[in-house]
Amino acid sequence: RALREFDDDDERPLLRRRRERDEGSGLEGADVQINIEDLPEGTALKDFIETDMVRKEVKRRFAQFLKTFTDESGSAVYKVHIRKMCDANKQSLEVSYMHLSQAQPVFGIWVADAPGAILEVLDESAMEVVTQLYPNYHEIHQDVYVRIVDLPIVDKLRDIRQVHLNALLKVSGVVTRRTNVFPQLKLVKYDCAKCGYTLGPFAQKNLGEEAKPKTCPECQSGGPFSLNQEETVYRNYQKM
Repeated sequence: RALREFDDDDERPLLRRRRERDEGSGLEGADVQINIEDLPEGTALKDFIETDMVRKEVKRRFAQFLKTFTDESGSAVYKVHIRKMCDANKQSLEVSYMHLSQAQPVFGIWVADAPGAILEVLDESAMEVVTQLYPNYHEIHQDVYVRIVDLPIVDKLRDIRQVHLNALLKVSGVVTRRTNVFPQLKLVKYDCAKCGYTLGPFAQKNLGEEAKPKTCPECQSGGPFSLNQEETVYRNYQKM
């Protein structure tokens, strides 16, 4: 079952004790480090990553990784990468799988097994680090995308099976056909046709599944709702 909210029946004892400790000390809402290495039994990894407490811990650890990871010469690898990215006005930050696995082994597992869920969190964390180092960079790009490189295993295209669905793979080949780059909905806002209230934003995570409101919180009507094009955020989309 998805752990989108922790309740008294499902909350793990360690997390519950920490929460009670923080409430008793007046630290409720403060950043608390949690153990994300232990996946609760019966919980899908994707659902575990999407819980608020886990997302916060992942973002904290990844930000620390970007700021502190050094090579053999003592150079801060990803501070240099970020500087070069910003100097070129780009928004793709290449992160070595080997570096990530060395610094945070659990991230190496998660990136391979649930890339869709974990990369979204890493993207957010990377953007926060970038804006800390370059406060005005959001005026150039509102998002930074983490690109995992140096995956140690190369899979052959003919060896890919159903078990590889939703996993991170490294393949080699020649692209013989691709579509143009199309806009895809990312964060969508809607206008209620009856009262004019603007609803959202609604995050569009799955291709072809548009998240639409069912009722208007302002007038309690069932719509109809029209897309607010001015306030909707798009992203690029391409098929190969």
